[in-house]
Amino acid sequence: MIDAAHFVSGGGDEPHLYDYEYFYVTFDTYGVTENRRSSVDVINEMERATNSELVRRLGTSSTTRHLNEYKGVGYVQAAEREARGRLMTPERLRLVTALVDAVMEYVASF
Repeated sequence: MIDAAHFVSGGGDEPHLYDYEYFYVTFDTYGVTENRRSSVDVINEMERATNSELVRRLGTSSTTRHLNEYKGVGYVQAAEREARGRLMTPERLRLVTALVDAVMEYVASF
């Protein structure tokens, strides 16, 4: 599971005053299995993809605030970038798109 988007209104610098809405989808499990590393890699990459798509589509919305916005400022070597890219299967892309669409529909309701 990832908390791909946290949207808030009000609160300012006082988080306990925020009105949170959570949107999430499950891409894989964090379990104690022989595949744990691959599960973590999938979840992390799908979180990056979802977060960056939300940043792109939300732009400068005045009705919401996206916490923990993905900035993508770190250097990633070419081999790692390619490995990450292979994790985005058509099914995972469908899940990312559906999640972001649900967030955008919610934001449009304001």
